[in-house]
Amino acid sequence: MVKTGSMEPAIPVHSLCFVNENVPLSSISVGDVISFRADEDLLVTHRVVEINGGEYTTRGDANNADDASPVTDANYIGKTFCVIPNIGVIPGFLHTTSGKIIACTIVLILLILSSVPVQKNDVPG
Repeated sequence: MVKTGSMEPAIPVHSLCFVNENVPLSSISVGDVISFRADEDLLVTHRVVEINGGEYTTRGDANNADDASPVTDANYIGKTFCVIPNIGVIPGFLHTTSGKIIACTIVLILLILSSVPVQKNDVPG
């Protein structure tokens, strides 16, 4: 799920990005959007703006400067192939305490409703 506006307008905040991890870095071209680890805890999805040997320079579409460190095989994850705008609000909400309570309540209500017997009305016809 996209948490910042660095790729807007192409990829809005709260979008869900799907990444193909089977696309090798060597097949990536300038203009492709890729995902990579900027550090152990930070996953980034940015556009490739320059390729120099085995190093890929990236930048968010809304950013004025290139990312500080190039992407290499060591931190590359894959190529972004699908983006669903704004759907990331749902999983983000479900990770909150309120979201978990609401989701559990809905599941509980559905389980209760599924156990209620259905009456058949015999209507002469």
